[in-house]
Amino acid sequence: QEDPPIIIKPPTNLNNIKIQKKQTVSNADGIPIKILYYSQTGTSEDFSQRLAEEITSFGFSPEFLDVEAYESDNLEKEKIVVFMASTYGEGDPPDNASDFHQWLMDPTREEGLLSNVKYGVFGLGNKTYDKFNQVGKDIDRRLEELGAQRIHPLGLGDDDVNIEKDFLSWKKEFSASLCKEFELSAPGSSPAAPVTRRQKLVAYKGDEPALEGIDINNISRWTETKKTTSTTTTTTTTSPDLKNPHLAEILVTKELHTSKSERSCLHVEISTHGDVLSYQPGDHIAIFPENDLTMVHKLASQLKADLNQIISIHAVDDVSLRNFVVGPCTLKAALLQYYDISSVVRKPQLRVLSQYATDPDEKNRLLQLSSEDPDLQEIYDKYIVKDCRCVSEVLKEFKSIEVPLDHFLEVLPKLQPRYYSISSSPQKHPNTVHITAVLVDYVTPTKREVKGVATNWLSTHRPDLENKIFPRIPVFIRKSNFKLPNSPLAPVIMVGPGTGLAPFRGFTQEICHRRSTNPDQIGGILFFGCRHPDKDYIYKEELEYYHKCGDLQNLVVAFSRYQTEKVYVQHKMLEGDMPDLLWKLLESGAFFYVCGDARLMARDVADALLKIVTEKGQKSRTEAQKYIDDLQKNNRYLQDVWS
Repeated sequence: QEDPPIIIKPPTNLNNIKIQKKQTVSNADGIPIKILYYSQTGTSEDFSQRLAEEITSFGFSPEFLDVEAYESDNLEKEKIVVFMASTYGEGDPPDNASDFHQWLMDPTREEGLLSNVKYGVFGLGNKTYDKFNQVGKDIDRRLEELGAQRIHPLGLGDDDVNIEKDFLSWKKEFSASLCKEFELSAPGSSPAAPVTRRQKLVAYKGDEPALEGIDINNISRWTETKKTTSTTTTTTTTSPDLKNPHLAEILVTKELHTSKSERSCLHVEISTHGDVLSYQPGDHIAIFPENDLTMVHKLASQLKADLNQIISIHAVDDVSLRNFVVGPCTLKAALLQYYDISSVVRKPQLRVLSQYATDPDEKNRLLQLSSEDPDLQEIYDKYIVKDCRCVSEVLKEFKSIEVPLDHFLEVLPKLQPRYYSISSSPQKHPNTVHITAVLVDYVTPTKREVKGVATNWLSTHRPDLENKIFPRIPVFIRKSNFKLPNSPLAPVIMVGPGTGLAPFRGFTQEICHRRSTNPDQIGGILFFGCRHPDKDYIYKEELEYYHKCGDLQNLVVAFSRYQTEKVYVQHKMLEGDMPDLLWKLLESGAFFYVCGDARLMARDVADALLKIVTEKGQKSRTEAQKYIDDLQKNNRYLQDVWS
């Protein structure tokens, strides 16, 4: 398909602008198929696009869209529907899918509602979590319950191993099943489907009347919203969320590690702006950072693009130019605030770049790297994933690439919010919400220094207290089920090494407040771990104060690099009389909480707990596991973990 040209003439005014939701891959005569994605980080959207482009060449007319933009009542009218469903946290749907998922799972739905619908489901998850791919499994089961006919078995992608390869294998098999179902020629080893253009770019002149009143130096979520009040009308506002974050002030940023530490850990306090950012201990705060400015300038130089150029991005079929994907804003603002330019480059990007490589060898290499053939996945894994190559590094290596700006931007992923466990209680800090975050900083195998997008931004945008200048950042609160028990008599056991301490600092502050108003409230038990008492024992004085006051009945600290042998929190759980105490508390109705690394720490803690239940409860391993499973089912064993 011929590339649409860059549009030079913008609309005369920008009133009644809308945000583009859905994407269609052209094949007007094909069999209609809907692809709905549940996406937390953009991977489900990426997979949806790639599936849509491939099945177009088999005789289908796919439309893929964010499930949030889908009218749920239309589901029963679909001929074929495919779900790309990611699972967030402990078995929850991502933010964009919560309303639709609730509708789908509603037990009052009519039996046989979807009897005329054929479907397929690919789940995106991570096996380090207990409820691996729970959302995908739930959708697959629920569609069958409602009478829909499964075209191909549920696919389960595992991000802990190789979700890209899992997807390619499932896509290949699903496409074959789909073609068989509709008696179409089965897909073979034909070349990849042609890249379909989905977006177009509008370039503005600086003096365009349509730009009057628009902050072109920021995308919308970085723009201060001016609110008007009226004495005659009542205005209701919704809480900030993924689509409408609040531009909040950063009031405090300080270092938690000592000068002896080789690493950095930030304590950040953000204004709640009254009750705009209301929260409870255990909730998460999401922040939208900016990319590193040096990377933005480097990328613009590689693209030979003017960062001051004012642009807007639209769907190809947006004739009115009032449905904005992003903009109007400068290219600099778009690359800083909207696009993800630092993550590992994805296959659709490589495929587009291959179109514009003039050197035959480089073109062939890029085609190999972007191949949808599962048998060639190792080439991509070794060169791109293992070496953590971002798109700028690919442009540096493949010097013959001369990609137009509009097509380059079309396949750049969107910058996603970063989520942090809140490390405060509003009872202790009614006007602020706190973040505790380790500064991410490492060197890739290609010798590129990588700094965490969010933590690097926070470390370089500190408030100027003397001049009362407070940087702002778009944020919103995401509610969580990771909560303290309501009963003041229920024992609370908390395990949180490193920044896994964050929610438990909030819990402890909450317990302190409860004890000041209710003498029956008992203190908690905290297992904390760090490397060295003189380097990274964060909030040491505060924790010791709470222990002294009884808000923490037990404060157990493990130091992994202070002595000859490494000691971790799971070891402390098994020391001395601690197993007896923990078993006694569990039997008396204790709640057990874990926060931190899912891949190693959470598993090791689970193994230690299993050992305690087996030995102190005098149970077989099977009986002990059932005991722990029951704790989880009754929300008495809760995890806030990441991998």
